Amino acid sequence: MAIQKVKDAYILAQTPGDTYQGDSSDQTYSINPNLVQAGDVITIIDQGGTNYIELPDGLEITSSIVTATEILLTLSNGAQINVRGAETFTFKVGQNLSAGDTDGTDLDFETFAQDILGVTVPAAGEDPVEGATSTVNDDGTATPGGDPSETVTDVVIDTAAFPTQTDFDASGDAYNFIDDAAVSNYAVIDNFSADDTISFVNADVDDYEIHNGVLDDDPENVTLTYNDDGTVNRIDLIGVVSSDALVYDLSSFTTAIGFDPFVG
Repeated sequence: MAIQKVKDAYILAQTPGDTYQGDSSDQTYSINPNLVQAGDVITIIDQGGTNYIELPDGLEITSSIVTATEILLTLSNGAQINVRGAETFTFKVGQNLSAGDTDGTDLDFETFAQDILGVTVPAAGEDPVEGATSTVNDDGTATPGGDPSETVTDVVIDTAAFPTQTDFDASGDAYNFIDDAAVSNYAVIDNFSADDTISFVNADVDDYEIHNGVLDDDPENVTLTYNDDGTVNRIDLIGVVSSDALVYDLSSFTTAIGFDPFVG
C-alpha cells in the first residue's frame, strides 16, 4: 500500500491498494474500466479545489455502499473504489478524457447516488445503504442490472384491452415489460425494482402521463397512461415510491424512484 500525493489535473486511478491524495488544485480522477486493476481498495481523498470523479461509458458497478460522506464502488472485475469526502466531488458520468471523449453529465453526490446507484444518500449518522448494480452509459445515464451474468426476461403486457386488468409480479428475476402503445391494455405490476425496465413500442415514455395516487388513492402507487384516440394504455406500478413523494411527470418520477427504468 502507498499514498500517492498527486498534483496532476487528470489522474488515472489504477494501482490496487494505493491511496490517491490530491492537493488544493482542481483535479479529475478517472475510474477507467480498461485500466483499473482488481485487488485491494483504491482510495481517493482530496484536500481542496474543485474535484471530479470520471466514470466512462461501459463501467460496470456490481455493488456499492453509500454513506453521508463516502462511497465504496465494487466494479465487475472485483476492483473497489473508495471515495472519501464524496459529497465534495462532482461525478462526470459518461466522460473519458483519456480516450478523447469530453462529453459527460455532471452530477453532484446526491444525484449520482440516485440516478446511477439507485439510492438516497443517508443523513449523517444514519446507517450506510447498498446501491444497485448498474452500467454507465455514454450519455451520462446508467442501465440498471449491469451484471452481464443476469438474464433479463422480456414480458409483453398487451394481454387484454383496457379496462380489463392483468396482474404481473416482478419479484425474483429481472424483467423488461414491453408495452405496445398501439394496442389497448391495462397492466398492474407488483414488486417492480431497479433490476426491471419498461420499454415502449409505437410511443415514447414522454407520451405517457405519469402520476401517483391514481390507483386506490395510494400515493405509493404510480400510474402511466397513454390515450391515442381511444386506444388506452395504462400501467400501474405498486408501491414504487414513498408515501410523501409527489409524482406528476417523468422527472419527478425518476427522482422519487431513484433510477430511470424506461427504455425507448
